[in-house]
Amino acid sequence: MSKILFKLKNNRFLIIVVLIISFLTFKSFMKYFNEYHFGYAKWYYEMIEVCKVDSESDECKQFEIYERGNPKEIMAKLDTISLASEAIEMHTFTILHFLGPLLMIIVSTASIHREINTGMVRNYMTRMNYKSYLKRIFLSSIKYAWLFPLTIVIIVLISGYITNFNFVIDNEKIGVSYYSEYRYNNYFIYTFLMCVILFLHSVFHSNLGLICCKKNKNFIVSVISSYMLFTLINLFFYIVVGGLFVFRFLGINDLGDYFSLTGYWFFRDKPDYILIFVITLFLVIVSYIFLYLVYRKKEGVLMENEKNNS
Repeated sequence: MSKILFKLKNNRFLIIVVLIISFLTFKSFMKYFNEYHFGYAKWYYEMIEVCKVDSESDECKQFEIYERGNPKEIMAKLDTISLASEAIEMHTFTILHFLGPLLMIIVSTASIHREINTGMVRNYMTRMNYKSYLKRIFLSSIKYAWLFPLTIVIIVLISGYITNFNFVIDNEKIGVSYYSEYRYNNYFIYTFLMCVILFLHSVFHSNLGLICCKKNKNFIVSVISSYMLFTLINLFFYIVVGGLFVFRFLGINDLGDYFSLTGYWFFRDKPDYILIFVITLFLVIVSYIFLYLVYRKKEGVLMENEKNNS
């Protein structure tokens, strides 16, 4: 029992983050079915009964005029891609587009922050050389980077289960905001590439957290400063690089979405994957360079440990 409690305590941030993601995913599906698309179902069946009793009533006549259609028939036409796309893009889940970097910073830096700001780091130094410990820090940035790509896969699987894995788009769906001909024709390639991109962005977010956690004894301060750093980088890319340089200087006006670092969960039309990967790999490589510069000296890490425990 004590071992279980110890593991739960050590992984409490991961458990909290998983619960938050699960809750937002659940709420997103509930909003889709209970509010936006099938919220009228109860009223629909009530009006069916009313019209059986008095088909000439004003309520029944209005119902015949404004009838939205049989919910069961509409549900039978629902496809996996439309449901998954809307769950990710248009409901409660969209909070993760902005909250995701913060959650990744929390879950990926918790253990390293605890080691550096307690005596644990010195214990590690007695069992491994600093090069091995530096490798441990580098690997910690990818330890939880699978979390959001896995979430996307789970949403697709849930959508498939609900729709009996129907991948045939209903003609009435064509033209809605989440519809993209490219996406429907290349959905598995699109989803795989988006998962890879989300993985790399998660590594970038984790590196920012690791960069900031060395200097901050308080974990909350470390997390807030990391998220503020991400926000500043996001604003710089969106306003300076995307707005001033690409749009104003180069005169290219259709690349704005690529420079918003909170917008890499989906793209409505066919994405420019080369540009996406160039931006993403640039962020990852530069963040790793700064991570190395911050942690390259063993003495610096030990001095921070002494300072925080003095």
